[in-house]
Amino acid sequence: MRQESYSYRSPVGYLNCRFNESFLIALDIQPDGRATPESKLPVSVRLFWKELDCYFEGGIQRFVQPIRFESGTPFQRRVWQALLRIPFGETRSYEWLATAADSPHGARAAGQAAGKNPLPIIVPCHRIIRADGGLGGFSCGVEVKRRLLKHEAAKAKA
Repeated sequence: MRQESYSYRSPVGYLNCRFNESFLIALDIQPDGRATPESKLPVSVRLFWKELDCYFEGGIQRFVQPIRFESGTPFQRRVWQALLRIPFGETRSYEWLATAADSPHGARAAGQAAGKNPLPIIVPCHRIIRADGGLGGFSCGVEVKRRLLKHEAAKAKA
């Protein structure tokens, strides 16, 4: 299986995306980088870039790009699947996430699993906040989380 990596320049940083065949398997957000020239992108990646453009412009609320989890424990994968059920523009607590992943007393473990999410933004771990309304953590930095939540809240109301 051949893996390829491409970089997309977004409003929250450079999204370094790794694909295995046509499946997105990892996404890492970096403050600096260099976007992959469009001429070097396969058609499937160009389509995903258009999806990202639409997301950041507020035109879509859910991605259709095929994803595949190639890492993670069964519990982590349950947490990541639960994250996909959080509606655009909404947030949920770590307690909600634990319950949704069939571990109602495992809020801390669910938070740690969310922190290992290989596909931030696409699998929206940024939508998880503390029960008291605080942001909690985010693997890509709390400022990126704040910007994503602000973006989604504004577009959900529009």
